[in-house]
Amino acid sequence: GVDKQQAADLENRLTSALEQVRKLRAEDKTADAIQALLPFTKGGKQPKGDTARKLVMEFKLIEVEAEEYLSKAVKNLESIENRLEGAIEIERVRRIYGKLPSLRSPIKKANKQIREVAGETKLASQAKAIDRGQMLAEAGDKSRAIRAYRQVISRFPDSPAASLCEDRIKSLDANSNDASDN
Repeated sequence: GVDKQQAADLENRLTSALEQVRKLRAEDKTADAIQALLPFTKGGKQPKGDTARKLVMEFKLIEVEAEEYLSKAVKNLESIENRLEGAIEIERVRRIYGKLPSLRSPIKKANKQIREVAGETKLASQAKAIDRGQMLAEAGDKSRAIRAYRQVISRFPDSPAASLCEDRIKSLDANSNDASDN
C-alpha cells in the first residue's frame, strides 16, 4: 500500500519535473530548468525508472551544452580580436549554468584565465557589465539594458567594450523601431 503510493507520488513528481524542464528549455530558460532539476540530482539514491532516466538525460544534455559554450569561450580568450566576446560568454555561462556542480570548477578556472590573459581585471568587469545588459535585453527590459550598456561606455570609453555596447544600443533601438512599425 504505502510503498506503491510513494512510488506513484515520486513518479508523478518526476513526470511533472520533466515536463517543467522541457517547457523551460523550450522557452530558453535554462537557468530555471537547472533549478528544477537540481533536487533530483543531489546525493543519495537516484530515482529509478524511465522518467528518472529522462530527467538525468536532460541534466547531462545541459551539462554538455554548458561545457561546449565554456570551451568555445575559453578558446576565444586566446585570440586578441575575440577576447572580449570570450569573456562575455564565460560570464553568460556562469550566470546560466553556474549552479551545475560539474561546472563550478571549470568556470572558476575560466575566470582565472580571463585575468591571466588580460593581465588586468578590466576585461572581467567589462564582460560582467555587458552580460548584465544582455540579460536585461533578453528579459525584454530594453531601457535598463541600454542604461547598463551606457555605463560600460562611460566607464570604459575608447575600448572595444564601449564600441560593442554602442552597437548593441543601436540594435536595441532598431529592433524597437521595427516592433513599433507593425
